[in-house]
Amino acid sequence: GRTGFLLESGGPEAWKNKITEIYQWSTDERTGFVRNSQKVVETYYSWKRVHDATIQEYLRALERKSA
Repeated sequence: GRTGFLLESGGPEAWKNKITEIYQWSTDERTGFVRNSQKVVETYYSWKRVHDATIQEYLRALERKSA
């Protein structure tokens, strides 16, 4: 879990254990986790990335159409 966790849905015990674990983290551990998570969001889910990917797909579609 550098940027998040996968837990079973409907598994309250796993959720309780993970929340308890995170609660016991040091300030440095929490800060590092938040920073890593923010970097992933900024890298993969920013509007700039969405824009760039959308433009690339349009350009590919135009290339296929004109070929």
